[in-house]
Amino acid sequence: MQNLNELKQKIDPVYLENLDSLNHYSIFHTEKDYQILILRGFSLINDDIVFNSRGFFISDKREVFEYIDNQLVKNELGLEAIDQILTPIYQKNEAIIDEFIKEVDQLEDSLYERKTSRIFMDNWFDLKKDLSRIERYYSRNQIVLQNLYKYFAQVDIFPNSAFQDLLSNIGFMMHNLGTQSSRLDALYSYHGSLKNDKLNNNLYTLTVLSAVFLPLNLVVGFFGMNTENLFFKDNPHGTQYVLFILLGAFLLAFIGIPFVKILDKYFLRFLLGKSHIYKKVAKKIDKIEDILKMDAQ
Repeated sequence: MQNLNELKQKIDPVYLENLDSLNHYSIFHTEKDYQILILRGFSLINDDIVFNSRGFFISDKREVFEYIDNQLVKNELGLEAIDQILTPIYQKNEAIIDEFIKEVDQLEDSLYERKTSRIFMDNWFDLKKDLSRIERYYSRNQIVLQNLYKYFAQVDIFPNSAFQDLLSNIGFMMHNLGTQSSRLDALYSYHGSLKNDKLNNNLYTLTVLSAVFLPLNLVVGFFGMNTENLFFKDNPHGTQYVLFILLGAFLLAFIGIPFVKILDKYFLRFLLGKSHIYKKVAKKIDKIEDILKMDAQ
């Protein structure tokens, strides 16, 4: 039985500081007489991801100690069950990731069912940020555990098969995290296209309303001028005439736009489609429409 104080004195002071930190990133250091392993896990506290580290000391006799409250505490499982020591960390992580996946599912369903809330983008940003942080965490941990595996793979008591299963599970979780990130990117693009379509429809409605009411405003403005010799000034039926003009302008604007489109599609293009002048005019109109579409977007 090795003296724990003697083991602790072997550790480089820099490594002791790393082991003592509760939020140190994952590392695996090898020395002649010992190895240092620090793995980060994470928890959800107050709707935020909080990382916490666990430090391990592996002696030259392949004994595993956990660094707790500035003390080395021997883990009886030892190196032959190192996978069992590390597995609980990742089981807790997976449970948290499953909750994030459920949130992504709910966000996706709300979008496809057109039942998004006003804070959709806030929810999207929070999920994207947290999943990106977890993905970076897994990426570093995977490198650290692969280095650990390479170092101890030739040791007889090291559980090669079980540790490979642990690494495979970590690789699967990284792939799953990448999938969720891609889903969020797709949701962002789809949400943006819906917003653009809504904006384009609103602009189209405003354009139609402007085309309909602009002539009416011109007529009202003209007859509202305080000048002499204005049309229908002394006519007892002047108000009715102005009303008829307003109704006529409204109907002309409301019906005229679709009529011009129908006339252009079924008559002018058929009769004058081969005309050089008409082609030039049509090209200019198409360019103007393209510019308006680009502005609307």
